Amino acid sequence: MPKTRDMYKDAGIDLEQNEIANRWAKLIIPETHNETVIDDLDGLFSTGIRIDRDKGDKGDKGEKVGQLWVSADTPAEMVEGMHTGISKLLSRGDHPVAITDYIAYGQLIGDVAGKLLIDVVAGSRKPDGTHVPVIGGEFAEMPGVIKKRGLEFTVVINYQSHENRRNSLSIRNHKGDILVYSKDSVGTKTELGQRLGIQNGLFFDMIGHSVGDVVVQGTTPLGIGMYVGSAPDFSWPEMEKVFQHSARESLLTNMGFHHHSKKGYCKERFDIIGNITGIVDEDKLLTGHDIKEGDYLIGIKSFGVNTNGYSLVRKLVSQGLLKVDEMMPGTNMTVGQALMEPHQNYWAAMNDSRKIFGADLKGAAHITGSGIEKNTNRLFPDGLKAEIHSLPENSRFRYIQEIGRVNEETMGKTFNRGIGVMLAVDKGYDVNNLPDRYHLAGKVVSN
Repeated sequence: MPKTRDMYKDAGIDLEQNEIANRWAKLIIPETHNETVIDDLDGLFSTGIRIDRDKGDKGDKGEKVGQLWVSADTPAEMVEGMHTGISKLLSRGDHPVAITDYIAYGQLIGDVAGKLLIDVVAGSRKPDGTHVPVIGGEFAEMPGVIKKRGLEFTVVINYQSHENRRNSLSIRNHKGDILVYSKDSVGTKTELGQRLGIQNGLFFDMIGHSVGDVVVQGTTPLGIGMYVGSAPDFSWPEMEKVFQHSARESLLTNMGFHHHSKKGYCKERFDIIGNITGIVDEDKLLTGHDIKEGDYLIGIKSFGVNTNGYSLVRKLVSQGLLKVDEMMPGTNMTVGQALMEPHQNYWAAMNDSRKIFGADLKGAAHITGSGIEKNTNRLFPDGLKAEIHSLPENSRFRYIQEIGRVNEETMGKTFNRGIGVMLAVDKGYDVNNLPDRYHLAGKVVSN
């Protein structure tokens, strides 16, 4: 079997370039931060902002929150759009609290992506010379959806207001002094959905992924804004109604729907990008800082692929190794239907986990791209790592590995392998007779 990086490159993904882009982010983005940013969460996929509920330039309570989306075709247009958006919010008495960004290429070049972040930082500058903190955000490489030299580039200016704005939500009846944000996309699963004619679940994908990114910190999700970027010839007349239904069914406030056509997309292709808002008390945050050697790693089981690994999945389908019309073992679905099942929503599971494990629950990691160990290790203090000795039985991943001829290393660095969220639980907890939705996967060990 080919090596992991070779399998990724064969699918059009360059892991090394992604690592270069992320190093740029860690170098550049913190210069926009101030005392409101919760730095404790920098190893996770979402970031918290301390808020003042009395914030309001007119002396009113700042208990409404909203999202102002900016999309552009060039970096210069983006910087101008960000400056215009920030000035608009300030002029009407609103308070910009954080900027979340999303950058996707058909072919990711780390240094090019990193330099684009310099433009994001420039665009975050307010008229007084200070910055609106840039947090969260995501780099993506999307061959087959975005053209080789194409670019998708959006930012959201998240704000507080003392007035009702269109698609804003009230935090008056929600406890918490921290707003938590995460922004990401469905990615190349959209292309497989188009190919199979299974698209309506894609907004549930974006919601499930976004909810997972924030609930692992103890956050209550409140609302989500959605953006569809597409080729000019893309058509899906019902997409806004489908999103509205998906948000309502997921108990989230609709914080706005946006659609932007761009020439950078491949013919008839599109992507879905979500920006979620949540709230939590700072003393209730799950940061992972108290995790110690010997603590248990307990997984909340997943049923399938969720939203990660689809560049590789699509490659296996195109090679004829995964046959979408065959029945998926262990299910009553075809392979195509099983692959397109929406990302699980772990909101209820995390609420239950806090009740079951109580103070013994020290942290949680959403298992997305890069697999179990890398996502779990983000959670730990320096000097610790995950030691995984057991995975739950999952017929879908066994099928992908065996029929797709995927080596063990690639499986481990690509898929969740049947664990959607990994919990770090105190080593004194009695792990005998865990409820069925959990799986004892391993322990925390020293490096």
